[in-house]
Amino acid sequence: MEIHFFSTGPDFPYSYYLSIMSAIKTQSVQKINLYVTTPQQDRYLDLLSDRINIIDVQPGREPKTTSLFNNAWAEKVRRTHYKDLLAWQVLYDKGGILLDLDTFCLKDLSTLLTEKEVVASPYRSLYFTPTLYPFNNAVVIARPHSIIIKDALDNTIDALALPIEAEFLWGTTGPIALSNAIQKYYHLVEFIPPCTIDAGNLQDDAVMTVWRDSGTVEDYTRVIHLYASTHLEQMARINVDFIASSNILYARLVKKILSPAEWNI
Repeated sequence: MEIHFFSTGPDFPYSYYLSIMSAIKTQSVQKINLYVTTPQQDRYLDLLSDRINIIDVQPGREPKTTSLFNNAWAEKVRRTHYKDLLAWQVLYDKGGILLDLDTFCLKDLSTLLTEKEVVASPYRSLYFTPTLYPFNNAVVIARPHSIIIKDALDNTIDALALPIEAEFLWGTTGPIALSNAIQKYYHLVEFIPPCTIDAGNLQDDAVMTVWRDSGTVEDYTRVIHLYASTHLEQMARINVDFIASSNILYARLVKKILSPAEWNI
């Protein structure tokens, strides 16, 4: 089994380094891949270069997705949707574990997939309420050539045939594509308890557990998700000094999983 990370922007911040280092420390896999679409020279990436497989990806012109490259609106949104497109393609071809760069691993994920095609866990805050799109794609575990992943890929390609304007729905190529596919093929899904692979979901007061001093994590949790897109200010503060001095759950977990020589760089 392999792990797949994707970087579609020009920067490789410290938080990305921590995410990949946590996977190196905790995951029993044959290979960790980082797919990059923009040439990058960064000291954090250099520190990882001999420990992971870095793959340069040339932006393609996949059929029906030309608006992804031709429309100048919202560069961040376009990068996010392109990441989803690449991720579904790679996961369908190779299988393995898809991890976003705003995740942090605590325990091995490779043992979760047994007899089914895909592992899925619903949002914790939505577990007891109905929702159309209860599954996030920050962490996805799948077999090669899964029907579910192929459906998510097809959903993504169809969505990207539309103009990416201001009304383009943020999760169209991610949670929506995955949730629609799972609902069609639920009998092929290995459902696991909430917070196993996506701890850090929104609480009633809309403050995420991972950003709290009082935050805790379940004993069975294997990876946390920082939800960087909705916590830009918090993410911008993450540096060595912040990890050293902070008592929020995320900082405590970094110092627990990684050695000082690994995070204090």
